[in-house]
Amino acid sequence: MIRRCDLVDGGDGDYDKRAKEFMYCPDCDREIGGTCGDYFMIPMNREIHCPYCGGELFLARKTVELKIIKG
Repeated sequence: MIRRCDLVDGGDGDYDKRAKEFMYCPDCDREIGGTCGDYFMIPMNREIHCPYCGGELFLARKTVELKIIKG
């Protein structure tokens, strides 16, 4: 469950490391961007659900793995 307080904020000390985080809904396979400021109208501890299907959201970050298959 994601709450507004879990989202990255521009004033955070680790903003540069967390800037590429997004919310992900596995139920409808959607990526939902957003920072804490994008949801400024809701309380910090309120749960945020997928606006498309109402499912549970997870914080995610895309990563790339390099795998050498022949040397």
